[in-house]
Amino acid sequence: MDRSCLAVSGPEAIAIAEEGSAEQLAQVLATHNVSDLFRVRRGGKGLLHLTLGRGDAFWGQVLAAGWPVTKEVGWTPQHEAALAGLDRAMSALLKAGASPNAKEPVHGGTPLHVAAFNGHLAVVKALVSAGANVNSRDHEGWTPLSQARDQGFPNVVEWLKTHGATR
Repeated sequence: MDRSCLAVSGPEAIAIAEEGSAEQLAQVLATHNVSDLFRVRRGGKGLLHLTLGRGDAFWGQVLAAGWPVTKEVGWTPQHEAALAGLDRAMSALLKAGASPNAKEPVHGGTPLHVAAFNGHLAVVKALVSAGANVNSRDHEGWTPLSQARDQGFPNVVEWLKTHGATR
């Protein structure tokens, strides 16, 4: 098979990640080096970020292709999964080696801050089980506990307290 006919540009790869079929994504991943695809970004977000909201038929393929989750910086796929409450995706990211304590550069929040702020208890549990620091502070001094309390998520507050959160 002539694999060159399957080559796509960076913008085409992004469009496939966002709107293409799972089969199209599989072709892109089979045709292109994952290291090259890792450099394809839009607004700091790579293909893994862009597939997270599309379900495990999409993000699962990207992870299975060997996506270098440990090289993600800034607003990481972990932050994206925490924001959307994607507990299965979060577990898969953590299993692949993604850091539960990655800090985004603008506010210094970790995925645990994001999950707690949005009341996503299953994601909070996955992150803490993977070693997330329950007392981490962002640049403004907020902790996951204080954010969950401020946003009105008593179930997250109580769970964090029973797992070592003190502030």
